[in-house]
Amino acid sequence: MIAGKAQNSSAAYLAVLFRPNGTGDAWTVLDLNTRLNGGSGWVLQSAHPINEAGVIVGTGTSGGVSASWIALPTP
Repeated sequence: MIAGKAQNSSAAYLAVLFRPNGTGDAWTVLDLNTRLNGGSGWVLQSAHPINEAGVIVGTGTSGGVSASWIALPTP
């Protein structure tokens, strides 16, 4: 997996995971914002490289204020 950012159709940056889909060189893109609990107030805008333990850090906004975030893997 690769963590990073991508632009959506509105030109906004979103934090994403790129995952190989198992068919050749194709990748699946997962918007990490879809993994948040509704109403969190967060917009995840970028993700930095994922480490071997599966931890991802990134930047975004919380309540309209720029902030850093960390995502820990779940079993």
